[in-house]
Amino acid sequence: MTTFSDETVMIPNKTIAQSQIIIFSDQQKPNRESATFRIDYNQNVAAAKSILVDVVSSIAGVMPDPGPRVLLTETSESWVVIKVFYSVTDFSMKYRIADQVIEKSIEAFNGRNIKFASTKIALLNP
Repeated sequence: MTTFSDETVMIPNKTIAQSQIIIFSDQQKPNRESATFRIDYNQNVAAAKSILVDVVSSIAGVMPDPGPRVLLTETSESWVVIKVFYSVTDFSMKYRIADQVIEKSIEAFNGRNIKFASTKIALLNP
């Protein structure tokens, strides 16, 4: 077996026979990936969703069909979690594509002044 970094891995037959094997070679089904972003609760969620669709659609290696889908997956008093789902044409490129999705999304959010949620805890003065 060859890894994504072109290393050869030898697995004993006994190990294979006793293990669950997942094969990612079915070219008929797209490989779905996702990236998660936590934005400040007071931000424009519709704008953030639109930005993610535009960014992901512009990246080479992302399949146009099925197209990207953006969903809210969590809320709190301070933030909203948005997750973008997309399909890649080449499973071996999934990490490089994910890197571009995250980097370009951050740039686009910053350019449109969409603020990420802070994890800092504000301390009150006694």
